Amino acid sequence: MHMKSAAEGMNWREATDPSEASLVCEGLAHPFRIKALQVLREHGGKMKLYDLFKECNKEEEYGQQFGVVKGHVEKMRICGLVDLVKERGKYTVILKKDVKILVKNYER
Repeated sequence: MHMKSAAEGMNWREATDPSEASLVCEGLAHPFRIKALQVLREHGGKMKLYDLFKECNKEEEYGQQFGVVKGHVEKMRICGLVDLVKERGKYTVILKKDVKILVKNYER
């Protein structure tokens, strides 16, 4: 059975503006943030912050304290990758932008 990821059905476009590309890279400039993006994809692009925290901490290398995780998610919000909203007293993280990076090597 094929599970639909949050990225499917999105309109992909090339980020040609250097400021936008820089902001996206800044938002993913930590291994935990990349893991959080992957987990959000796997869960349809929306999760309670605490559930994201628990899911990411299943792997020891990403183990973070809750306050640190919230700080990483806040950085992702500032960079335009996610929204962080409070619903019934609990924070929910919503994926705004998915990212795939293309790199072209030039041969000399």
